[in-house]
Amino acid sequence: MVYEKKSTETKNAIKMALLSILEEKPFSSISINDIATAAHINRGTFYYHYADKFELIENIENDFFNELNNVHDAILAKSSANPLKDFESYRFLPDFFGLVENNSYVLKQLLGANGDPMFERHIRNNLKNIISESIETTDISKHSQQTTLVFDFITSACLTVINFWLEHPEISKESIITTLTMLLTQGPVNTLLDNNEL
Repeated sequence: MVYEKKSTETKNAIKMALLSILEEKPFSSISINDIATAAHINRGTFYYHYADKFELIENIENDFFNELNNVHDAILAKSSANPLKDFESYRFLPDFFGLVENNSYVLKQLLGANGDPMFERHIRNNLKNIISESIETTDISKHSQQTTLVFDFITSACLTVINFWLEHPEISKESIITTLTMLLTQGPVNTLLDNNEL
C-alpha cells in the first residue's frame, strides 16, 4: 500500500513536471532530462514509470478523457424523457464546464501553443459524441449533412469558449455558460445586443 502510494505520487510529480515545462517550452523540444530535473527524480525513475515522453503526455490526456467519460455518463443518466428538450436548453454545459474548470491548468498547457496539436481534435470528437448522444433517441437524423453541420458548429463554439475562458480565468463558470447558451440559442448579434458583461 505504501509503495503504491509512493508510485502514484511519483507519477503525478512527473506529470506536473511536464505540464510546468510546457509553459515555457514546446513539447517537441522537451527532453527526458528536462522532465526528470523538474520532477526531482533521475532518468531511471522516469523510465520505470513511462517508456518515453509520448507515453507520458498520452497518460495525462487519458486522465482527462476518463473524467470526461464519467461526465458523459452522468449527463446521460440525468437525461429526461425528452432528450431533445435537454439538448435545446444545453443542460450538459454545467457538467462539462465544471470538468473544464477542475482541469483548467492541464487544458491550458495541452491546448496551448506548446502542447499537443492532436489534443484539441480528440476533445472535439469526444464533445461531438456527447452532443450527438444527448439527442440519440429523437427523430432527428444524425446522418444528415445539416445535422452534422449543426453538431460541428456547436462543438466549435464550445471549444472557442473553452480557449477564451482558459485565457480569462477571472470570468465565472456561470457567466461563461450563460454567454455560450445565448450564443447558441440567440446567435452572436442578439448576444451582443443583449449587452450583458461577462
